[in-house]
Amino acid sequence: MTVSENAEKAAVTEGKAALQTDPTVGSTDLVNTLQRIRDDYGRSTFEVVTEIGRLSFSSNKMSPKEYFDLQLYDPKLSKEDRRSYVSDLSGRKLNQGLNLLGARHGGVLGDKLMLEALLRGTGLSGPQTQAVIDTKALSHGVVLTTPEEAADFLRNAAEYPIFGKPVNMDRSRGAASIDRYNPDHDVLEMISGDTISVDEFIKKVFELFSEDAYVFQTRMRPHPDLAKISGETLGTVRMLTLQYKGPPNVYYAVWKAPALGAVADNFWREGNMLVDVEVATGLTRRCQISSGLKAQELTEHPETGEAIVGVTMPMWEEAVALACSAARLFPKLAIIGWDVAITADGPVIVEGNENPDHSLYQKARRKGLMTPELYKYSSEVIRDVKIRARYVVRNYYSVDRDLRRQKYQALELNLDSSKVKDKGNA
Repeated sequence: MTVSENAEKAAVTEGKAALQTDPTVGSTDLVNTLQRIRDDYGRSTFEVVTEIGRLSFSSNKMSPKEYFDLQLYDPKLSKEDRRSYVSDLSGRKLNQGLNLLGARHGGVLGDKLMLEALLRGTGLSGPQTQAVIDTKALSHGVVLTTPEEAADFLRNAAEYPIFGKPVNMDRSRGAASIDRYNPDHDVLEMISGDTISVDEFIKKVFELFSEDAYVFQTRMRPHPDLAKISGETLGTVRMLTLQYKGPPNVYYAVWKAPALGAVADNFWREGNMLVDVEVATGLTRRCQISSGLKAQELTEHPETGEAIVGVTMPMWEEAVALACSAARLFPKLAIIGWDVAITADGPVIVEGNENPDHSLYQKARRKGLMTPELYKYSSEVIRDVKIRARYVVRNYYSVDRDLRRQKYQALELNLDSSKVKDKGNA
């Protein structure tokens, strides 16, 4: 093998690693986990298993994995504390109940291109798209329909650094953070330090996302204060907005602090952290890395050594105001999770989610979502929303019934008039 072939081989990494589509979810070794809980926390296996069964059959619908991930085995937690945690299933039920009237609007939040267009059209800060791979040519702007067009864009037209991601996927699945194009070896240099050939990268994109669109956006740089702590990967702040018959407000905020060189900030990616942020002040209060028995509470970033707790987030008031302004665009969605990036140029809305994952807050805050105040609020809203939804459905069918009656009456009149004409002709 020649030197050039060695260089080419070293320059190319497996495409799936650059476009990881499945979160790395490890299986739980139940026997060892229960043994460690018994040894470290002094809780018997019978006690823990009984508790898991109780929570799984309660309104929490907590799975065993969620029980362990959220560290609900901790003896410091009371029964009331454990009941305040929501599972993925009960969280979804909460989100769907609150957003019942605005269910149709969720599609806009799920489509990254539509949301970007809406944000920019209303004067709010959103991502900047450079091009879209779309074999169906249904997107707007610079549309790349063939592998040749996509490769030419990456080699000659892209303004680096760029961030690529599928239009309709969440949790950064299929994302790629690209620093630059290296023409000497015809490779893309990723933020992680890996490289991949242009042709291999494009091949993987078309294989994995041929039925969807794949967008290339200008990669935003974090605010210098945040880059000092966690590097150049953009770590967004998940802000949960609540609104119903009143102006929106931010209920909780979690900074998804990335590891150095991370592709994206999602917590399932190794080394990324969750940082609880006080909404009123922007002060970071608690940081956690990993989940369950591997979870650790940190006060400093493990790689940079910079303080990550006790820090005031930059441009915080502007970020909160932006999330609330974006929520006003969806008045029928009572609960939305916004990913807000705090960049050197100011806060930017990256994504919105009508079905936000509340486990991020519960891990960062080490506290259950369902406080008595939220329970009262959500119960009142859901009850009111259901009443209004029944009225809307009943009114719809009432109008539909009236229209059918009018059509039948018109048909009968036409038939009667035709009979009269026939008699006259006779």
